[in-house]
Amino acid sequence: MGPVLRTALVTAVWLLVQVLAGALLLGRKGRPYKAFIVVIHVFLFLPITAGWVFTVYGLSAVSGSHVGSWIAQIVMGLAVLSLLVVGSILTAGRNVPAPRGFVLTHQIGAAAAAAGSLAGIVCLLVGV
Repeated sequence: MGPVLRTALVTAVWLLVQVLAGALLLGRKGRPYKAFIVVIHVFLFLPITAGWVFTVYGLSAVSGSHVGSWIAQIVMGLAVLSLLVVGSILTAGRNVPAPRGFVLTHQIGAAAAAAGSLAGIVCLLVGV
């Protein structure tokens, strides 16, 4: 379980960096977004996605039934997918300011991804 846990921890750190970058660089500025900052925010998404894929791949190779870990990874995967979709809509949109519903959905997705990541780490530590 060591390599899977390590991958989940590194992914959680990348997720925290992404949340901080989004909140500090994009959240306060609003539209129109500066291209450089959006590119940074998008590139920070890549290690999170890769970490999630490696965590799921490692979890599938571990013997035993880890239902809690799987549920947490499914929650995180769906949240990451929603972040990609809603973030793309926010980036491509032209309304100033950004529609509050999309921004709130993006923030809820980030919170759900963080919760799934944390739950996954706890489940991996407990062995559930």
